[in-house]
Amino acid sequence: MEVRQEDTELDLESIHRPDMQWFVVHTLTGQEGKAQKYLQSQIRNAEMGTLIGDVRMPTEKVTETKNGKKTTTTRKFFPGY
Repeated sequence: MEVRQEDTELDLESIHRPDMQWFVVHTLTGQEGKAQKYLQSQIRNAEMGTLIGDVRMPTEKVTETKNGKKTTTTRKFFPGY
C-alpha cells in the first residue's frame, strides 16, 4: 500500500485574523464532525458569530494505491482534537 499526501485543505495564511485567538477542542476520536456541527449550531443559536470567527477541522486529501487501484480519501490531521 502506498500513501501519498496530495493537498492540504488547512491554509493558515488565508484564515489568519490578528483580532482573534485560536483554540483547540479535544474530542473523542471519531466524534470530531459531530463536535464541529454542535459548536456551529451553538454559535448560530447564541448569535455569537461576531465573537467566534470559524470552526475548522484540519484535514488532508490522501491518495492510496492498493492492488493497482487509486483512491482518494480525506483524513484528519489530529484525530481526537
